[in-house]
Amino acid sequence: MEDIGSSYINMLIKRSLLQNPEKDLFNNITQCKMHDLVHGFSLRVSKNYCFNMEIESHDQIAAGNDIEAVHLLLISGKQKRIKKENLKGIPSKLRTLTLNGSAYLEDILASFRYLSTLIVQNSEVDVLPTAIGDMKLLRDLDITDTKISRLPDSFTKLYNLQTLRVDYLEELPKGFENLINLRNFYMSREFSLSGIRQLTNLRTLSEIWVVREVGGFQLEELEHLDNLRGELKIGGLEGVSRPESAGKANLWRKSNIQKLKLIWDSNTEDHNGIEVLEGLKPHSNLKSLTIKGCRCSSIPSWMVTKNHLSVLYNLVKIELRKMPYCKQIPSLGDLPYLQVIEMDRLGSVECIGSEFYGCTNLDGASSSNSHEAAVTTLFPALRKLDLRDMDELSEWSDAMIQSNSSSVYLFPLLEKLYLFNLPKLELLPNLGDLKCLRTLTIEDCKILTRLPISKELVSLRELEISLCPNLTSLFSEDPDEALQGFGSIESINLIVCPNLVGVPEIHSLLSLSRLWIHGCDGVLASWTRLETLTCLEDLDIYGSPRFWPTDLQDLTRLTSLKIGGCYYEDHDEALDYFPWHDSKSGSNNNIQPCFVSLTSLRLTGWRNLKSLPEPIQYISALRDLTIDSFADLEVLPEWLGKIPSLESLSIWYCSNLKQLPNLNNLQLLSIRLCPHLTQRCAKDSGAEWHKIALIPEIIM
Repeated sequence: MEDIGSSYINMLIKRSLLQNPEKDLFNNITQCKMHDLVHGFSLRVSKNYCFNMEIESHDQIAAGNDIEAVHLLLISGKQKRIKKENLKGIPSKLRTLTLNGSAYLEDILASFRYLSTLIVQNSEVDVLPTAIGDMKLLRDLDITDTKISRLPDSFTKLYNLQTLRVDYLEELPKGFENLINLRNFYMSREFSLSGIRQLTNLRTLSEIWVVREVGGFQLEELEHLDNLRGELKIGGLEGVSRPESAGKANLWRKSNIQKLKLIWDSNTEDHNGIEVLEGLKPHSNLKSLTIKGCRCSSIPSWMVTKNHLSVLYNLVKIELRKMPYCKQIPSLGDLPYLQVIEMDRLGSVECIGSEFYGCTNLDGASSSNSHEAAVTTLFPALRKLDLRDMDELSEWSDAMIQSNSSSVYLFPLLEKLYLFNLPKLELLPNLGDLKCLRTLTIEDCKILTRLPISKELVSLRELEISLCPNLTSLFSEDPDEALQGFGSIESINLIVCPNLVGVPEIHSLLSLSRLWIHGCDGVLASWTRLETLTCLEDLDIYGSPRFWPTDLQDLTRLTSLKIGGCYYEDHDEALDYFPWHDSKSGSNNNIQPCFVSLTSLRLTGWRNLKSLPEPIQYISALRDLTIDSFADLEVLPEWLGKIPSLESLSIWYCSNLKQLPNLNNLQLLSIRLCPHLTQRCAKDSGAEWHKIALIPEIIM
């Protein structure tokens, strides 16, 4: 049935009745669009069969003689309930009923016993009437958006029910196994599903939770549910009392399961983790595997490639999370379809070595043969690699070259590389050319000294390096030569890397639209001239004022500017002028229009300034202004209230500020940790209140 439905969708797409299909990582269609003309035509064709109506308390549906409603959506107004008298005009042959709002379900069930689909949405209903058992033709019941927590015993008489969707269910009624035609069971709350072993027609079982107590769900109840497909999540695996029951689940026979999630509570002692994991060997058709919370120290044998054969051969995505004692990582380099690797909180892994690349099986990896030697490709389809919070990882080895290979080609399609909190990792391996890499993010790698970035990163769009205090260079070769491949980069974020000096000249980054430099004085010292960055729209600079660029006014496309020295304790370096030409002298003569596109400005940490820089008043498009940490500022100038475009003003951490101009033209005023100003702006009583009283939104 599910396959027939998919074929219908594909047929509609092929004939352009549905358009722009979106697919998930596993090539399944998740959604598509319908053209307005097709939608209008569909409504016209179905107008006598599909009917939507919003009713009030005493309205009666009066369907005309030409209405042969088969599918009906009823929407009740707020504080209204659909009652029996509202339903008299509905044809008795109604098959689909969607109730949006409050309703008396007793009246609904009494009036329409031949429904095949009943959907209750946005309702306070908390009891499902026993009359539900009389709806012998019901095939689809959706009560997810209600407060129903129990099903009546009569529910087990719905022998034709195929799909059940619930939200707050706490337990199943006795005799639930009688629903032998049930194909899809969706639930979003953790509870035990004991007694489902006889539901052999089940296709969809969104999640199940093992219960340690006698009578609770145990894994062997999955033994004969070989028709399960799509996604299966098994939680509470720390509650498995008999490890052999995992093998009885027979996951290896369930060939239609695409996504498998195995979840342990990592805060609970569990001595059976590896035995349970061994027994939960999946079918080789599996496309996505998530293991979370298992306290085992090694990985199961089925995750290790042997003789060029792997249970995970068709895997597209793998996630390993919160496995604090695991010292091993699986062999993944020669999986031909693997696109995503995410490893998070594997706290005992010390080395990423040959087993990760599958180097012991390189002759079985993707390769191209020549008369001289073979080129071996590892991770041939990988697009995302994400490693996080691996506290003991100190070594990441290069891939080894086998004797029958002239070279190893790594990550040919990699687009995203994320490395977070690897505190003991000093060096990264040679990751290859990475010609497809678009996003590179490295954060909180405290002893990392150098990045293996080369001139081959021709596709790089986003570069973010933060909290790497020992990093000295971005490149593995001459910086200026490496820069030649950076012409497409659009965003650079360099945050708190105080020793970083190995950066190239910035003049050729003509596509750069966003540049953030926080606490990287070595970078600021190298990048003092920014006028060639003609596409730059967003600029954040926080660091020593000695290195701030002075040509900011030449950045004509700049829309957002944040500048300050908040990362520094040497306050004597603070500027007493705004960083553009002629502002140092304090002269306002012949000021030319500048920052013509700037709409947002934030100034932070200018301790030596006793007044705002006057050039601000000439920024004609300015809408949002933030003044942050001006400790010596006591008075804001009158011209500030006369900037015609200014809509929002934020004043933060200005401890001595006492006096404002008239700001009643603003739409928003935010004052934070300014003790004198807060007191003087007290509603109706403060000395400055009359200057801000007309502002629609004030936050203090």
